[in-house]
Amino acid sequence: MGIKSNKQQGRIYVSPLSIHGEIIVLSGSPVQTYDKELREYSPDRTLTPLVIVPKVSAFDENIVFGEMELTGVEWFEGAPRDKSANRIVEGEYYSISDGSGGVPKYALTIRKNIPPEKPVEYFGIAIFTDPRTNREVRCERSVKSYAHLYDNKAYSLRLKGDSVMVTDPLRLADRSGYWERSIEPQLYTGTEPVDDEHAAYFWDILEDGAYRPVSPDDPGIVCHDGNGVYTRKLMYQAKYVTGASFRCRACEYAGSRPQAPTDGRLEKVIEVKTEMAISLNCEIIQTKGFTLSDDMKQPSAYEIRIFDNRREYGTEYDDLFRITWKGQSAKPGEPEKVLATGGRTLEFIPADKGFPAGHIFQVWAEVGLLTGESLMGDEEGAVISSQVDGQTVFIATGPVYE
Repeated sequence: MGIKSNKQQGRIYVSPLSIHGEIIVLSGSPVQTYDKELREYSPDRTLTPLVIVPKVSAFDENIVFGEMELTGVEWFEGAPRDKSANRIVEGEYYSISDGSGGVPKYALTIRKNIPPEKPVEYFGIAIFTDPRTNREVRCERSVKSYAHLYDNKAYSLRLKGDSVMVTDPLRLADRSGYWERSIEPQLYTGTEPVDDEHAAYFWDILEDGAYRPVSPDDPGIVCHDGNGVYTRKLMYQAKYVTGASFRCRACEYAGSRPQAPTDGRLEKVIEVKTEMAISLNCEIIQTKGFTLSDDMKQPSAYEIRIFDNRREYGTEYDDLFRITWKGQSAKPGEPEKVLATGGRTLEFIPADKGFPAGHIFQVWAEVGLLTGESLMGDEEGAVISSQVDGQTVFIATGPVYE
């Protein structure tokens, strides 16, 4: 008897299968509207069910198989879970077609209304056989179903951002200009934003303990269009508006725009500040006058460093700082003196500043944020106007800082 070799299994190479799958809506709508006052759904799925079915097409680099014949579909309410805990079965709200009655096989009929606060995503795992290998292939797709809330009393006013806006010029990428910031509220009905053609916004600013309407003449603030009507967005120049409390009120309307808010509950208060980070610090270094004669006529000099826990700020940041140099003699009763304003360095002769002979003295620097300076103005430093997004904005008057 002859001998036999070991057996080798023949291998079949198939190129990767490309799949296009989707959930088709055969009838009904995945989106509903719930009228809170009437307590009615439109469409009501108990009367007009939603019918969906998967559709899968496949091809490889050589063959286009087209739409595949499904051998099964597994339906889930929500993403498929372990042990099929949320798999859909026949019941009060759901039925799966057997192909009779003109409904495609495996189509899911949904008779369940979706509450506005609980949207549902239906998942279908379509199963078919790869004709090249006779192996089962599973393709998962989903469709979202949700309900809009219709309630003419369910309004809300929301902010796109924080209710406290702090501008720190040291953190701005662009420190030029007026440090433009914007406040953008949005009126909602239920979960849907109200379009600007049917939403009226009104802007107030806190002054002397009470809110008053923002005027087109308020310096550094833009919230009116060319006709003097309030816009949804308020823009302000943080270099000039360094501390303010704005109140926005809103209402929906049809027809003529109201002259005043019609719903006192729809309001938001926004606090705005322009200030340096609390981590900012400074220190001075003495460069001259370590010892002084009794006549106090030797020069004394100092320089200041400004830094925080991130970095030291060089002279390129000086346009943001107001530096005031002060000193005080240790002689009892002597008041503190302003020695100079501006500049990173200070040099002076103590006797020329009125420091009493024979007494030591202290020198320090106070650093504040330089805001409100005029970039254009008259001889008194009063700013006339500036252009912001094509609109003329009157800017605050004040001294001109060099």
